[in-house]
Amino acid sequence: MISHFGLLGADENRESEEYFRKVFHRALRKAVLTSLTWKLLAISFLIGALIVDVLFTKGIFPTLMAIVLLGGAVGLVAIFLTLKRMRTLWGTSLLLAM
Repeated sequence: MISHFGLLGADENRESEEYFRKVFHRALRKAVLTSLTWKLLAISFLIGALIVDVLFTKGIFPTLMAIVLLGGAVGLVAIFLTLKRMRTLWGTSLLLAM
């Protein structure tokens, strides 16, 4: 953006673009890893709920209800923690809306 106004030379422009590219890729990797962590956590909770319900109940309906409830709870916790980390007006307003 600064280079459009001609305030930086070619070398400085290249260095700043490389820096911002590195920062962007680092943030993207962190977001993907966080997302994968929450998905793996949710899947492990769902598998645990399925095993416990199959062992202690004799029907598929309670099992499905437990999966839905645990999945919803894990999803809400993941959304809450993700928005809490954003610390922006948008994230705060979404937290208050929840």
